Amino acid sequence: MSGGGAPVSEAEVMRDLALLAGVPDAAVLCEPTSNNTVENAANTARLLRQRGLSRVVLVSDRTHLLRATLLFRLAGLEVVGRAGVSSRSLPRACAAALYEAAALPRSLLRLWSQRR
Repeated sequence: MSGGGAPVSEAEVMRDLALLAGVPDAAVLCEPTSNNTVENAANTARLLRQRGLSRVVLVSDRTHLLRATLLFRLAGLEVVGRAGVSSRSLPRACAAALYEAAALPRSLLRLWSQRR
């Protein structure tokens, strides 16, 4: 589970939901410090490599999956599955698609600047 935030991180909220759904605690890793998708991918890759792992299943908003998949692959992870949650309405889906179109170049620039 990956995602920052305060006072409770997105990763911790997702972890709690996974545990409530019956996922064993030992099967859940949390990355609670990232502030954006580039950091999600990099921090998750580091966390998984420490455990000899490199495969992920991405679950996110459907419009976000393309950018997230690209960034996780660029971080060196194998994306073996994806699941997208639909937007609640057409206007939200359109707004999310516009956001993602603008966010992709920004994310790639952020990634490039971190690698320098």
